[in-house]
Amino acid sequence: MHKLLIYVKDGERRLSIPRDKHLIRLIFYEVHDAATAAHSGIDRAFAELRSKFFWPKMKRDVVKYVKTCHRCQVNKPYRKRTSAPLQLMPIPETPWEVISLDFITNLPKSKGYDSILVVVCYLTKMTHLIPTHMTADAVKVAELFIEHIFQLHGLPKAIVSHRDPKFTSKFWQALFKTLETQL
Repeated sequence: MHKLLIYVKDGERRLSIPRDKHLIRLIFYEVHDAATAAHSGIDRAFAELRSKFFWPKMKRDVVKYVKTCHRCQVNKPYRKRTSAPLQLMPIPETPWEVISLDFITNLPKSKGYDSILVVVCYLTKMTHLIPTHMTADAVKVAELFIEHIFQLHGLPKAIVSHRDPKFTSKFWQALFKTLETQL
């Protein structure tokens, strides 16, 4: 018959577990990985273990095990705050009234081009992909815009871009200068 070592503290009785990594891994599986455990987080797994077992540095082992659990890393949501609250864009009333403008860069050269100017209508999601160069400045982008977008759809009320606001401002200035009108 095997003798068990019981750890008693403040009237709580817990089974003392030797530092056997295979035995501890088996216990972790039952408390964290099994279907009934549902990959609980660090606090819940530690509370469950601590109510039944004792071994030195248990908390450290639980933190390490849960933080390195592949399924937890893949399935748990990202909980850090974003830098700013998301703002919903109003739904445009007509096509090409609000557009987005962005770039896909560092592409392999094709017919001398290494980037794509992507212009998307917010309402219809219709997209124009315009070949360009990574070195294109606001003036060149304005020329491409007039040639490929303005001639087909007219001037939008708003342009949304993930580019630097300075670029967007220079783009608007170059666009109106090319159109020979006041901004």
